[in-house]
Amino acid sequence: MMMTTAPSISTRLLFAGLLLGLAWASPGCDSKSDEQGKVPFGLRPKGKDAPGPESGDPDPAPNAGKKADNGPKPLAALATESPRVDVEGSTLSTSEGEILAVFPVDPDGDGDRDAFVLVRHPERLAIAFGERLEESFAAPKSLGTIPWTGPSCQVTQATGQDLSKHFVVLGATIDCDGDVRQTHVVLSRDGKPRLLDTLTLLAPESDQDSELGLEFALKDTDGDGTDDLQAAVSVNGTPPFRLETSWLNRAGSIALDSTGIQKQLASLLSAKDSAGSAGSREVVRIFNLLCDHSRTGARILAGPQRGLRCHSDDIALAALLEMGIDHADKGEVMEAVALQRAIDREGQRTEPLQKAIEKRAQQVATESLGPLPALATLPVHLPRIAFQDPNTLILRGDLEKRYDLSTGGWTDGTPSGRGTAIVDPQGQTAIVALERECDRIVARTGPASDVMAGAFLGKPQGELPIARAAPLADVPCGQVPASLRTRTDGWHVLGWAPQGVVAANLDQVVVIEPPRGEGAATAIPLDKTAPLPAPLPSGTATQDGLTYALPTPFGIAVITRGARPREVLLRPASWKAAQPLSDVTISPDGRAIAYVAGGSIHLVRSWRSD
Repeated sequence: MMMTTAPSISTRLLFAGLLLGLAWASPGCDSKSDEQGKVPFGLRPKGKDAPGPESGDPDPAPNAGKKADNGPKPLAALATESPRVDVEGSTLSTSEGEILAVFPVDPDGDGDRDAFVLVRHPERLAIAFGERLEESFAAPKSLGTIPWTGPSCQVTQATGQDLSKHFVVLGATIDCDGDVRQTHVVLSRDGKPRLLDTLTLLAPESDQDSELGLEFALKDTDGDGTDDLQAAVSVNGTPPFRLETSWLNRAGSIALDSTGIQKQLASLLSAKDSAGSAGSREVVRIFNLLCDHSRTGARILAGPQRGLRCHSDDIALAALLEMGIDHADKGEVMEAVALQRAIDREGQRTEPLQKAIEKRAQQVATESLGPLPALATLPVHLPRIAFQDPNTLILRGDLEKRYDLSTGGWTDGTPSGRGTAIVDPQGQTAIVALERECDRIVARTGPASDVMAGAFLGKPQGELPIARAAPLADVPCGQVPASLRTRTDGWHVLGWAPQGVVAANLDQVVVIEPPRGEGAATAIPLDKTAPLPAPLPSGTATQDGLTYALPTPFGIAVITRGARPREVLLRPASWKAAQPLSDVTISPDGRAIAYVAGGSIHLVRSWRSD
C-alpha cells in the first residue's frame, strides 16, 4: 500500500507550497487602525476566522477625510452592485460595468466630497474617480485596473484608508474560483487623483504556511520634509518578521526605495544562534516569500511583478551557502547537495560549499570494466548497465553483454529485447522526455511502438507531472528555450511500476498515477518508510526496494529508506568531477554499484562496512 508523508527538510525549505497543486484558503482582512495609527491588512489560511463578504468600516462622521493629516483613518465603503447609486444626495452612475463600492473623499478641499469607485467589468476590475458636480457626479474616470480578475471572480471585501492629504489606500479581496488574493491600491488624493501602485497578497496555501499582512503608515524616510508612504509586510511564523518598505514621495509619483530591504535582510543574515544558521534560514524564508527573484514564487505582487524588487540576490545567495555549509558540517550531505543545486550558479562563489560537501563524501575504490559500447537512447532512459543479480552486470541492448564479477570479463548474452526505454507494464506507452516547463518538471509520453533504435519517431501525446519547480527568472511561461528545458533539478525517472511512474530526487520519491478517464495524472510523495513500488527494472533498487542510487555533481548518492534510513555520498577515487556520472545501478544486495563516466563503465565492488 502506498503511503504519503510530508516532504523532506530540503523540500520544505526550497519548494514549500510548490510540489503538489494549489489550495488557496479563504481570506481574513482587518481594516481598523491600531494604537499606533497604522493600517493593518492581511490574509489568513483556511479555518482561521475567515470572514464572509462585507464592506469596509461603518460610515464616519461627515467630512472625516478633511483631518487626514492627523494620521490614517478608515474610509467608508458604500457597498452596492448596480450601475447607479446615490452618494450623499447625489447620483453616481457608470455606463459600463457595475459599481461595487464607493469611497467618498474630498481631495480638492472644496467641501464637496468626490468619490473613488470600484467598478466591475466582465474582464477586469477598475478603480475610477467620480467628481461631484451639483446634484450628480461626473462620469467616473478610470484610474487603472486591478490585475488578475475575470468573469468568475468575486469581490468578497472592500476596504479603504485615508492616510493623509496625499495618499488613499483601497483594498479588495478577490476570489476567482478559490484563487484568493488581496490587492491594495495606492492612490494620490491631492490635485488630480492618480493610481500610483498596487500591492497584492497571495493567500497561504495551508495552515502550516506563514501568513502575510500589510500595514500602511507615513514617515519622512529621506528627510526632505515630506511624508513618504511606508508599507510594513508582516510574516507570521517562528520567529515572526516585519519587512519595512518605503515609497519615497516625489513630485507627481512615488518611488520604491529598496535600500531599506537590503539593510534589513543583511541584518537578519548577521543574526546567529547556537546552531549557527538561524539567520540564514530566515533570510531564505523571507527572500522566497517576498522578493522578485524568489526560488519558490513570492507571495506578494508589486503591480504585475511577482515579488518586491529587493536587489538582495547576493544576500540570499550568501544565506544559502551558509546553510549548505552548516548542513555539510553536521553530516547532512544530501541537504547540502540539495542547496547547492538550488543556488543554480557556478564558479568561485560556491567553492566553500563544494569543498564542505566533498569533505563529507565517502571515498571508494573503483575498477574500470572497459569502454561503454555505442548505444542510442532516448533523452530519458533506463541505465545502459544494470545488475541482473549480485554477481552479474549486464549491458542493455539488442544483444546483451554480461560481466561476471567473480571471473571478470564480458561475454555475449542472448538477445532479450530489453532495451533502455522506460515503458509501462503493458508495453503500450513510453516516457520519451523529461523536461522543465515554466515552474514544473514533466515527463512526456508517447506510443512505445514509435520508439525504434533508441529514437522516438512520433510526437508526444501526453505528459505526467513530476514536481513543481522554482520559476525561471525572466523567462515567460510557454517560452522556455530548449537550453533550459533540460534543467530538471536533479529528478530521475526510475521506472514504470504497476502503481505508476516512479521518480526520485535524492531522498524524495514520487509515484505518478496515470490519469483515469477524464481525470488528471497526479504525483504522490512516497512515505520515507515505504519501499519503492515493485516490480521495477533490474538494477534500479535493492531486492527489498529500500535502497537506490543516483548520480549527483559530487558523486553517487545512495539512499536507504525504511525504519533505518541512511544517506551516503560516495566519491569514486578515480573519478574526476569534470566527467559527469550517469547510468548508476545498484546490485540486488546493495553491496556493489556500477556507473558510467568518461565513456567507460566503472565498478564499486563494495562500499558498505556491514
